[in-house]
Amino acid sequence: MEAEGWGMQTHRVTDRDFVRRSLEENRFWLRIMKEHSLFLSEGFNRRDGDLIRTANRFFEEFDRLLRRARELSPLAGPGAIRRFNQEVIRAVRDLRNFKQEVLLRIITCRIAGFNLPLLVDHIRREAEYFITVLTRLNEGIDEPVEAAIARENVFWLRIMADHSRFIRNLLDPSERRLVEAADQFADQFDQLLAQARDLDSMFQGFSPVLVIVGGHLLDQPTLVRLQEEEERDREERETEEPLLVEETPPVLAQFTEDVIGATQEIRDFKRTAARLLADCRTLSVINPLLADHVAREAEKFLEILGQLEQRLGPVREKALVVTQPAPPCPELEPPCGHKGT
Repeated sequence: MEAEGWGMQTHRVTDRDFVRRSLEENRFWLRIMKEHSLFLSEGFNRRDGDLIRTANRFFEEFDRLLRRARELSPLAGPGAIRRFNQEVIRAVRDLRNFKQEVLLRIITCRIAGFNLPLLVDHIRREAEYFITVLTRLNEGIDEPVEAAIARENVFWLRIMADHSRFIRNLLDPSERRLVEAADQFADQFDQLLAQARDLDSMFQGFSPVLVIVGGHLLDQPTLVRLQEEEERDREERETEEPLLVEETPPVLAQFTEDVIGATQEIRDFKRTAARLLADCRTLSVINPLLADHVAREAEKFLEILGQLEQRLGPVREKALVVTQPAPPCPELEPPCGHKGT
């Protein structure tokens, strides 16, 4: 089965990996959904008792599901886990719909309170993401690593930028150094998000085998022709320089490295902020649980980035970089090979 856009091969998830990953995702995200319900409840105006009660019911529901997820054994059969995933998906959809309703009421000025519209949209997007994660697991198919890099970064980099702005807005204005640091993180992740979207656009529509030779993108027939010519030349020469091949475009590895570095920095910033709040050493209206909440999400992003980085290694016949001079293009004069500076 091929993924859209990149044309790369997907592969099926084993039963063992399905159970392990399902439990990991549920144990992380059910706690996040539970805390979202709490944050919403605390942000409503006291007059909106119906919304507060609904949020509290969601808190209890996700607390129950979280306890079940923690009790499930890694030795449970895939059928039982798949049914649990489906139950969770239904609950998260209900919460997602509630968040959408709350957001609509806020932006149409039908309710007041302290739930920022962007914050509600932010937690709605996270519910959508959780639904997508469980749905993909239940379908038993992993998308190609290149597509995963684009999708995960577009989602998570926006989440990290949002976190920076939430922290900045909830800090007391007198905390100038922390406010400035939060602003800098927001700008940094905005730039990385723009780059992720650019890379996603650049790599869409490529054939299953993408080769970059001396700066040229070559399709499969051209690659075969060049390989045949290379083989003939090799037979004619007594010695042959080895063809250096990397398994993925270096830009993806470099981008992933940049994102990991930035995410480690904001993770440390969030952890520091959480400690300062716990020790009453900074002025803000940030709920200490919220500070810990966003730090855990940064840890989750780093975990995903680490997994993607590992998957980049064994990818073959997907994106090759051949580090030798480009052959001349017959239709152009002079040759169109990449000219070094």
